[in-house]
Amino acid sequence: LGTMLRKDNDTSGKPMVWLDDPSLEEFFQKVADLNLMIFIHPHYGIGNEHYHDAGHALFLALGFPFETTVCMSRLIVSGIFDRIPNLKFLVAHSGGTLPFLAGRLDSCVMSDPELIGKLKKAPSEYLKNFYYDCTIYHNPGLQAAIDLVGSDRIMFGTDNPFFPPPGGAQSDEAWPSTVKNYDILERLSHNEREGMLRENAKRILDL
Repeated sequence: LGTMLRKDNDTSGKPMVWLDDPSLEEFFQKVADLNLMIFIHPHYGIGNEHYHDAGHALFLALGFPFETTVCMSRLIVSGIFDRIPNLKFLVAHSGGTLPFLAGRLDSCVMSDPELIGKLKKAPSEYLKNFYYDCTIYHNPGLQAAIDLVGSDRIMFGTDNPFFPPPGGAQSDEAWPSTVKNYDILERLSHNEREGMLRENAKRILDL
């Protein structure tokens, strides 16, 4: 599921809506009732006006994870996880920048007169109920996610179809992006590595 949607299949160019739009709450309730999980992945990027003269790299490296960060933060402060506590999300790219900014998010929400008393828990506590992939490309980023939520809530990811091998997506070459995300697991313990590669997904998704 992309982090932003058009209302009523609108294609007229009207502004997108975030997933905290009240019109989507019935959908989320149904997802929770069916015990399904939503995989959340950025779709449009945020801050595109800052990347226009820097190729496509910053759009992907910064705009995509920032979009994920904003989307999940908005969902948290909307209070939907208090109203639908069994709603399950799998968040791409190790949660964007959320593992790094969780403490700041807590502090700001706790100090905001418009939000004080709105949530039952600090934002970081809701983050600990989400699931994540390990598509973050370096160990410090993955370690931040592990430190926040535990390695048992993180699953392997590939970033396919982004960043194919030089020979193209149909070649027999290894995908550098997949190899990179596999390699960062080498610094983890055997149990953490096996969990992220297969065991966590088998348990979480009941495979």
